[in-house]
Amino acid sequence: MQFAPQKFNKLIGLLLFLLPVSLMGQTKTSGGIGNWQSITWSPAGQPAGTDNVIIEHDAVIIPENTTVKINDLIIGNGGNLIVNGNLIVQGNVEMMNNSEGFSMGPSSTVVVFGDLTVNNKVELSLSSYLIIYGNFENKGSSNQGSFNIDDASIYVFGDVTGNGFPASFGCDENYSGSTSDVDETCDYGNENDYEDNQDNFPPEIVDLLNCYDLSAITDVQSCPGQNAVFTVNNYPNVKYQWQEKSSGSTSWTNIGTDYFQLILTSVNSAMNGNLYRVVVTPTDGSACTISISRNVALTVENTNIWTGNTDNDWNKTSNWSCNSVPDLNTDVLLQDGPANFPVLYN
Repeated sequence: MQFAPQKFNKLIGLLLFLLPVSLMGQTKTSGGIGNWQSITWSPAGQPAGTDNVIIEHDAVIIPENTTVKINDLIIGNGGNLIVNGNLIVQGNVEMMNNSEGFSMGPSSTVVVFGDLTVNNKVELSLSSYLIIYGNFENKGSSNQGSFNIDDASIYVFGDVTGNGFPASFGCDENYSGSTSDVDETCDYGNENDYEDNQDNFPPEIVDLLNCYDLSAITDVQSCPGQNAVFTVNNYPNVKYQWQEKSSGSTSWTNIGTDYFQLILTSVNSAMNGNLYRVVVTPTDGSACTISISRNVALTVENTNIWTGNTDNDWNKTSNWSCNSVPDLNTDVLLQDGPANFPVLYN
C-alpha cells in the first residue's frame, strides 16, 4: 500500500495533532509569588522537562534540595527567579528587557544546555555552580543593570560576548577553577578547566551536570586474577575516554579504548582503591560538548569467602565468592549462615 505525498503529510499532521500535549511540551507561565511547587501555573500543573517556562511580574523561588528540569526559560518583564536548589534547562535561557533578576544561592546549581542571553536593565547575581554548554551573551549596555559573580564557579563552553561583563571576563592559563571576586584574571572556565576541576565539584551534583546520562556507572568489586568491568550508557557518535587515578595519586591518566565499557583484565591487589571515570565527547558536532561521570572505585578482594551456593564440595568454584578454589596464596573466610558447609575429600 502506498500513500501519495500529500496524503502522507496529512497523516503525519493528524498523528501529531492527536499526540497528548504533555508529550510534546507546553509553554507555562508563572502566576503569583512564592516557591516553584506552590505557585499557580498557566496552563495548570508544574512545568515538566519538555515544557517551556515564562516568569513575568513575579518572584519565583526554587527551594534548596529541589531539582527542576525544563526546556526553554524566559524571564520576562518584572520577572525574578531565585535558585536555591538545582535548575536544569535543556534549551535556552533569555532574560528580556526590564527583567527584575536572576540570582543563585550559595548551594545552588544551574545547568543550561543551550545559550544564556541577557538584555538591558537586568540584575544577574551568580554563586555556586553555573554551567553553560552554549553561548553567554549580554545584549544590553554596559551601564544597564548589574552583574555580580562573587563566589561563583562558572563554565562556559561556547562564546562569551557583549557589553556589561567584567573587563577580565576572558580565560587564560591562570584560571583557578572558582571565582572569589570579579578582579580575578579569569572569571569563567572552558571544557579543559571543567575536566581539571571536576574533582572539586560536590559529588551529589555531578550527574546533574551531564547532557549525556552517565549515572549507570557504579563501584566494582573483583578478585585477584579476575576481570573488572565498568559500564555506562552506549551512545552513537561519541568518544569515550576512560581515566584512572591510582591510589595516592593526584592526577588522572587516560586509559582504555573508545568503548562504553572499561574492561580491566586480571586485576591484582595493587589496583585496590583505584578510581575510574569516563569523559564523553561528541564526534558529530553535537551541542552536548562534554560529560564526565562521577568517580567510582575498584575494590580487589584478597579474601575468598565460602558461600556454599552449590553444595558442600570445597573444590567446586561455584561455592566461593571469587569463583575460584583457594590456593596457597589465598586467604579464606568461613562464616556462619551458608546453607552448605565445606567438606574436603581425599
